[in-house]
Amino acid sequence: MTDKHECAPENATKMLQWIKTRGGVAIWRSVNLSNLGASWSTPALTPEGQPYPKPTWQADSKPERIITDATEIEVVTRKEVRRFHVGVRQAGLAFKLTDASSRRLRDAVAKAGKDASHAFDYEAQDAIVTVPDKRVLLSEWIDPQKACDACGGTGWIEAPADGDGEHPCATCKGTGERPTPAAEATP
Repeated sequence: MTDKHECAPENATKMLQWIKTRGGVAIWRSVNLSNLGASWSTPALTPEGQPYPKPTWQADSKPERIITDATEIEVVTRKEVRRFHVGVRQAGLAFKLTDASSRRLRDAVAKAGKDASHAFDYEAQDAIVTVPDKRVLLSEWIDPQKACDACGGTGWIEAPADGDGEHPCATCKGTGERPTPAAEATP
């Protein structure tokens, strides 16, 4: 079984659209020895139906994986568990963490546990350690821009067949009431 691919909530709508209209989501891994952990996501196909070209010179010549099923992607909301100032040093034209800051960051990520990661707040010169807070399959994800205000955002908005006019939520059917667990289980 293949591991599920993670995506941030801000990329979920785009990835779902790529699965529906562009042949899936292509995952590209870095071959740059200075950036081995990096990856990029693109549509599998161009709008003309041709294979999507590699997104950067750092990417391998072919995608590592093409995902065509929304159940293979998890939308992950992360929460901050630690933030601390880091020291940097100049290395040629770039800036890198000092050895002590690198050790401190590695220790903080390890201590935060499984699936912890880090990011940087460049303005404050802080390292930010995050862990997954919520996970939902892309196939079950509710786009906040399309969520139903009447029932608390619990259902997809179904597009009407003609593409116009009002249309009810898939969960509350336009009533604004959430179904009770007993009602959901009724055959």
